[in-house]
Amino acid sequence: MTAKQDVLAVLLGHKPARVPWTIHSGLLHPGTLEREMRNAGMRIAEKSVSAYLSVAPNVLIEERQTWEGNTKTFFITHCTPVGELHSRKIIGPDGSTWTQEYPVKNADDLRALEFITNDTAYYPNYAAITAAQKHLGEDGIVVSRMLRSPLQRLLIEWMGIEGVAFAFADFPDEMERILRCMTAADEMALQITAQSPAEIVWSAENITATITTPKLFARYCLPYYNYCAATLHARHKWYGVHMDGQLAALKNAVAQTDLDFVEAFTPPPMGDFHLVEAQSAWRDKVIWANFPGSVFHSSDQAVVEYALNLLETGLTGGRFMLTFAEDIPDMERSLRLVAQAIARYEEQHR
Repeated sequence: MTAKQDVLAVLLGHKPARVPWTIHSGLLHPGTLEREMRNAGMRIAEKSVSAYLSVAPNVLIEERQTWEGNTKTFFITHCTPVGELHSRKIIGPDGSTWTQEYPVKNADDLRALEFITNDTAYYPNYAAITAAQKHLGEDGIVVSRMLRSPLQRLLIEWMGIEGVAFAFADFPDEMERILRCMTAADEMALQITAQSPAEIVWSAENITATITTPKLFARYCLPYYNYCAATLHARHKWYGVHMDGQLAALKNAVAQTDLDFVEAFTPPPMGDFHLVEAQSAWRDKVIWANFPGSVFHSSDQAVVEYALNLLETGLTGGRFMLTFAEDIPDMERSLRLVAQAIARYEEQHR
């Protein structure tokens, strides 16, 4: 089997030829280490491409950049006929973008967000999917990125955790209205994705029960996921979401979803839900488990032993793949230790 065929085999419920392990393409750049890891069996998961492009033609977005306290800062304004939204982002010490001020801060701002939502149109971006698939070939799998669910977009992109919490308490009717509006507007993006050349579709939800509680998950995430899954399944596509947080409290809720895979599931010591329990609770789903980054702060022997135990549990217990979906310390050491563990596992199970 090729690297791509191994990943598809797991999704189909078949046995792969080799241990299926992947890395987000954005984490491992082309070069010596990337070539070495691919030769060791690592598959590339290209998760940055989307089946659609979006345009809000009646929204003016202005951006001003400054240098403040040794930090590059972005001041962003969304200008709409019903009001302006102001936000601020910085480039963090790790090179990623951090939001310091979210655009939506009150009920009036939700009117502007509703305008943006209704004004946004989606157009097919199928050539990008096809090009990514051709470029990657059999070295991995293209996982087409789709919108986050409306609740997660409010939490991550528009309002922040505190903003959403206070908004549900202070103006719940307006919150329900914007969530309904966003859900309806997502239909266009979903249909375009369903008709695209993508084989696998993924939403970067970043689910953790400490923020998206079981009650919120059941009301806003579960029906959204199941509708998306039904639409995508009708076009013979797999659908999953990125759940990298504390998931023990969501065990039963996730079991009720029609997701094909839970991507970035993180077992202890960073997560609070053991892999064996997850496989027992989610028998109809592939668990695409993220290797906990904190383990790499242990000794070489401890890292290899943890990896071997994770592989033994995962590959014995059900449909399982290993991935690196988050930043990890000392990339060369970390990946080589896991590659060593995988080689040992494959030798022991020939």
